[in-house]
Amino acid sequence: MSFLSDQLTRASCIMSSSNVLTSMPSFSWIHQINLPHQTSWTSSLVWAAPTLSTLLILSPSAHSQTQNICERLDALNSNGKICNLSSKEITSLSSDDFTGLSSLRKLYLSNNNLSSLPEDIFAGLSSLRNLNLNKNKLSSLPEDIFAGLSNLETLLLNKNNLSSLPEDIFNGLSDLHKLSLNKNDLSSLPEDIFAGLSDLDTLLLNKNELSSLPENIFAGLSDLHILSLNKNELSSLPENIFDGLSDLEILRLNKNDLSNLPKDIFDELSDLDTLNLNENSLICLPKSLPLNVTVSPADLLSCGELVLTPSSLSVAEGGSGSYTVALANVPSSAVTVTVSTSSGVTLDTDAATNGNQNSLSFSTSNWSTPQMVMVSGEQDDNAVNDIVMLAHTASGGNYGAVTANLSVTVSDDETAALLLTPASLTV
Repeated sequence: MSFLSDQLTRASCIMSSSNVLTSMPSFSWIHQINLPHQTSWTSSLVWAAPTLSTLLILSPSAHSQTQNICERLDALNSNGKICNLSSKEITSLSSDDFTGLSSLRKLYLSNNNLSSLPEDIFAGLSSLRNLNLNKNKLSSLPEDIFAGLSNLETLLLNKNNLSSLPEDIFNGLSDLHKLSLNKNDLSSLPEDIFAGLSDLDTLLLNKNELSSLPENIFAGLSDLHILSLNKNELSSLPENIFDGLSDLEILRLNKNDLSNLPKDIFDELSDLDTLNLNENSLICLPKSLPLNVTVSPADLLSCGELVLTPSSLSVAEGGSGSYTVALANVPSSAVTVTVSTSSGVTLDTDAATNGNQNSLSFSTSNWSTPQMVMVSGEQDDNAVNDIVMLAHTASGGNYGAVTANLSVTVSDDETAALLLTPASLTV
């Protein structure tokens, strides 16, 4: 390369003061020059056109087939284990762009303009531990794009345009420790999408458009310590959604639309340390939450419970029976319990008032005093016992949206028989 440099220096010396080239040294000895796409080379050789224009190959795509994109863009570190292609204005990648990089451990592709990726783009990167695809324009991903990356430990896909993900996209990533999908457009997730990620420690799904989650979506994530679902559109959660997450320490659900939580939703979170529920519509927290958990907002009280005695009731058709309702603990303010039912029985919560009433009132002073509900079985024309469910819904104080059900069996008074008309016949 020194000889070429000498020739270029000589050429620059024979430029006139007006920058008009007066003569040109011969470059007939050059067959082809492959140079990295560097501004310094490009700008210093522009004056040599057209003599060198047919010889110089300055485009990255025109490099030797043995060079991958990490080498072409001078992004590979000295030991060949880290390739940093962040902020390179890359708009597309070819299937062979990472050939010859079987020892690569970390690949950074953040802050580019990638809108799609070839399905086999990462094939051969069997040693990869860290893959960063943050801040691109990816709207979808091929189902097998991460196939073969069995050693991958960190996968970052933040700030893309992903609206959905294939169910099996993370299959085989058994060593994955951190998965981050913040700031995408995900509105739903397949039920088994995280199946097999048994080593996952951190799962981040903040700032998406998730309105609901499948009941078993986190099943099998027994090593999960951090789960973050901030700023989605979740209005409810399945009762068993956190079952099996015994190692979970931090749960973030800030800025959703949650107004109540299932009674036993936190039953299996024995290691939970921090629970974030800011900017929801919650009135109270289920009593299943461990007492040592740090909760925000800090003023959320434990939800109360309704005490129904007995827990079930039997009445005869045309007869009546009763049960009582009380609160399990003192409410923060007045509570109203509304009782509703379908056909089969009538009920009355206040015998002293004309007509059938269906509500009970509790205060901070009479909360533990049982209040009676009368239930009457309705007549019907069949000979079958009926089972009717009475629904109880509380409102007010820390009993907002607390519910309880009571089963009523109505014993029929008809006897099954054949009805013959007329009773006799003459022939």
